[in-house]
Amino acid sequence: MGRALFLAAPVAVLVLSGCTLPHDTSRGQEWGRIRLENADTGSKARRCIEAFAAIDDAVDRAGTGDAQAVPVPGFPHLRTTRFLAALGPRIEPNNDLAFDFWIGWLADTATKARGYELANLPHPIRVALHGRLGKSPEAAIEECTAVLRAFDRQRKETNKILAAIVNVPDNYIDMPRVIGIYPLSAIPVLIGYEWWKERNLPSFSRRPSELKVRGTLTYYAPPTITSLKSAEEVAALLRRAANNPLNIPRPTDGELRQLAAAFAPVFAIDVTGDYDRIGMPMVVTDGAPAFDTRFPLVYLQPSWAIFDDVPILQISYLAWFSERPSTGAMDIMSGRLDGLIWRVTIAPDGRPMLYDSIHPCGCYHLFFPAPPIVLKDHAINDPGEGAVVPIAAPALGPNQRIVLHIGSGNHYLRALSAADTDAFGPSRYKFASMDALRSLPLPTGGTWSLYGPQGMVTGTDRGERFLLWPMGIPNPGAMRQWGTHATAFVGRRHFDDPFLIDRAFLR
Repeated sequence: MGRALFLAAPVAVLVLSGCTLPHDTSRGQEWGRIRLENADTGSKARRCIEAFAAIDDAVDRAGTGDAQAVPVPGFPHLRTTRFLAALGPRIEPNNDLAFDFWIGWLADTATKARGYELANLPHPIRVALHGRLGKSPEAAIEECTAVLRAFDRQRKETNKILAAIVNVPDNYIDMPRVIGIYPLSAIPVLIGYEWWKERNLPSFSRRPSELKVRGTLTYYAPPTITSLKSAEEVAALLRRAANNPLNIPRPTDGELRQLAAAFAPVFAIDVTGDYDRIGMPMVVTDGAPAFDTRFPLVYLQPSWAIFDDVPILQISYLAWFSERPSTGAMDIMSGRLDGLIWRVTIAPDGRPMLYDSIHPCGCYHLFFPAPPIVLKDHAINDPGEGAVVPIAAPALGPNQRIVLHIGSGNHYLRALSAADTDAFGPSRYKFASMDALRSLPLPTGGTWSLYGPQGMVTGTDRGERFLLWPMGIPNPGAMRQWGTHATAFVGRRHFDDPFLIDRAFLR
């Protein structure tokens, strides 16, 4: 009895502090050892493990690590996202074709991430790495990915092991919640959040024409790309894109831009200064962001949700602003860089089923369901921050799109409306991929990521971090990379959680 209480005590502390137990990855590490001991592939596998270790060492020393996808323990040629991690347990154990497709996606995700890490290496480190490997690091990655995948394909247990161990840890740190007495410190945070909602959500019930404008109302319309004209055309494209063993709508880059153009919002911004103009972030020194408002860009990112057991496509639109300007000495939320991420979740019938938005810090998560999608009676995390639905999404008529009405300075979303596509002037933004932010040109030559190895933008710290640290989010208020957005201070929630909508909404 005493021993049972002794063992249960740490678990109780974790639960009461809103903490989670670590995911067991020992089977992946054991599988790595089995590869090395195999008589046929041991020497090849050993060389490849050493090559990946050398590459990782160079990346770590240079500080060019990319946090968008997470390594799979024991499988250095694979990386995962939350959506990919959710797929493994859903695959039938004997469906080798589906497993091969899934593992190939994990391998592609790793190769892509390593490509950005290598591209950003300073030249001397890259030259030294080339000498150590005896070939370009890209060639070593391609060769060794093939070697390790060939070994894994020959053994049925690989699928079972990967389905069990592929996982993305959450973006919360448990120790601050323990030290900060989370069950108590969360109470004033919840009270503050309720106060924020009372002050800022009533604007959604007003007509946009009733909103106070402090400066000049400026519209940024989507690019004039030939887009899909009907829900039926969208649905047909999604069906073609889902022609794979897992029936996941995975559009090509060209198809993604077509879809993005079809659902892209208009940004209606109250502009009182350059800090309210959409632009593009730049890196002028290693990691420090600058900004250019001459070229309004909106960055695209595909993602996937699982709703009613069906994988569905999502498209996110990221608009950057140069800063959130300070309103005074006590402003703890001002700082360099600000932005808005607007996401549309597209039903298989080609119609938007839900929109949601956050700022790039992961803050201010709002949901806008489109009928017949409605909020469930219970919150996403209970007790904690539930899904906040200011209004349902406006109905769109033919040739109409969503208009996002955005306030000055704080860049809060204030209202939604629907308007004709052709109702706006020549001020248009262009599309870019969010991936472009993972390797930006430096003025002195070479490239560097906007994001640091932990997925945060250097120099975007906010004063709120000194108050909100007990919530367990690292550096709260700082701008973050895709895949690292924790969106609830109380409870646990992630913007890229594929089950987020399914837990909170129903049809």
